[in-house]
Amino acid sequence: MRCSKGKPIKSYCKFMTSWRFFLYSGCLAVLCFLVLYRCHASPKNTGLPPDEEMIAHFRAHREDFEELTQRWRKHPWVSHGHGIGYLFPIENADEMKRAGIKYISQTYRWYPDPYSIKTAQEDFYRIHNGDFTMYRNAKYCELKIVIEPEKKYRKMRMIYVQNDIRLFTVWKDFVNIPEIPRVENGFLLDPPQIVSPKVSPNAQYHENENVYTDQSRRRVLPSLNTIPEQWRVYECVYRQIEPQWFLRMCNGM
Repeated sequence: MRCSKGKPIKSYCKFMTSWRFFLYSGCLAVLCFLVLYRCHASPKNTGLPPDEEMIAHFRAHREDFEELTQRWRKHPWVSHGHGIGYLFPIENADEMKRAGIKYISQTYRWYPDPYSIKTAQEDFYRIHNGDFTMYRNAKYCELKIVIEPEKKYRKMRMIYVQNDIRLFTVWKDFVNIPEIPRVENGFLLDPPQIVSPKVSPNAQYHENENVYTDQSRRRVLPSLNTIPEQWRVYECVYRQIEPQWFLRMCNGM
């Protein structure tokens, strides 16, 4: 390419030989070095506040945390297109601000006597028959509580996931379960679910009830201050604070 043929080419050649080109190239090189350094220097660092800081926040605002979770579970289902999460922050703005809570949302269902096969059967038949009354009842919901400022507890990091270094978002929040869950051998055991053995090869057969169940479990660790060993993609790990309260750390895109 010659610089004498046309104004656009002259401009390009002038830029290529100017100090700006070398400056931009140098900045790009430094940026690439910093990214690579971060990848290899701190893949076990979560970049998030330590557990102890979050636990101290929880204990300092314990009364509001408990009150707000109870209010959520007593809140009626909103059937006009919005769930509880739409109205709850408006109705409880003062308490949420005082406790430093950004929002609450509901996840899994925990019915009374959650580990009995009878409870699993009742839930299965309700859903099978199209009855979602209890499913929608917030009284039985596991709750996720996110505190302010959210960006402090949610970071994009280069981390070890499945024995590889990847760019993922990592975040921490609180979880409250309405029943007392079982934590055995480092795992939080979820309520059993009725399944087909064709779908779940590890399903357990219960002869008296003539049903198969499967039971998921979640890792519970003594600390969430570093990236867990053999952390799976999209996995959440937990630290138990009290019988029904947990810290949770997850990864995702």
